[in-house]
Amino acid sequence: QPRGLVLFVPPEDAELVGPQIAFYGVDDIDDIRIYAGSGWSTQGVLQGVPTRHTDGVRTVAPHLGEGYGPAWSAFVAAYETHFQRTLRSPVPGLGWDAARLVLEAATLGGSTPEGVARGLREIRSLEGATGTFSWRDGRIGRAYTPVVIRNRTLVPHPEES
Repeated sequence: QPRGLVLFVPPEDAELVGPQIAFYGVDDIDDIRIYAGSGWSTQGVLQGVPTRHTDGVRTVAPHLGEGYGPAWSAFVAAYETHFQRTLRSPVPGLGWDAARLVLEAATLGGSTPEGVARGLREIRSLEGATGTFSWRDGRIGRAYTPVVIRNRTLVPHPEES
């Protein structure tokens, strides 16, 4: 008897895949856990997929508040003011975070290529539009929190840590 089902599908497919879990009776199996990729923690999935298909799904999230990261709201306000249009994608936020990481690294290590590389290794908990970033295991990575989806809300799930 399976103990878990892992769903690595893009967030835009969650609305199609979610109902199939119930259709095939997977959610009726006792003690089965459903795990999904981080895309299931996005607002599009939380708001667009019926709760009967997302409640209880375990995933990870780069941020537990509104938006994609701790500086998301400020980024959206600045973007929409500057460009006079609605921000519809997190992609500009990713670019902004990448630029912030390089600028922070230059501030910490100096403006030479070697200095920027040294500065990257010193970055700890840099809060960006799309997450919180730190140097670990030889690279810059985004912090994730294990969560379970309950009623369109991401609830921290410490037993998954």
